[in-house]
Amino acid sequence: MDLATSCQRAIVTIDAQRPLRDAATLMLEHHVGTIVVTTASEGRPQVVGLLTDRDLAIAYIAHALDPAQVLAGAVASRPTVYIASSSSVAQAVEAMRAAGVRRLLVRDALGQVVGLLSSDDLLATLVEPLQVLARSYGAGIERERARGEGAAYATATGPVYLRDTANRESA
Repeated sequence: MDLATSCQRAIVTIDAQRPLRDAATLMLEHHVGTIVVTTASEGRPQVVGLLTDRDLAIAYIAHALDPAQVLAGAVASRPTVYIASSSSVAQAVEAMRAAGVRRLLVRDALGQVVGLLSSDDLLATLVEPLQVLARSYGAGIERERARGEGAAYATATGPVYLRDTANRESA
């Protein structure tokens, strides 16, 4: 499975020189918990780090920083961890574990950022096949029930009944 299909493709960015208040406003407007902090380099944005709602809470509350004065780039989590879009889910899980992060930027074969992969995205990717597997167990039980009372299997010596409803009362 290509990680590019599991990640969030709509990435919200903010320039590293913008205040934290602007970052919080962007998170609210776009209903996201993480934004990518960038700087302009050689005419195109370069990733500086990630800024999460948790980073904002710690900056605002725990450190009592002024959100109008502190810049997004000063609070952004570094270093940013990247993973190739061709990587497996297991590789993404291992990369998160090794780096101690819950989000990875996903790069395509050309090195361009194509999405943001969160631990929630990975959980959703992993849960879907498990749900299908669970439904298959239920389907097997339903198939057995559909055979119903008195269903028979042919054997060399004659039919074998799953339940003999005719003899139930005599037992």
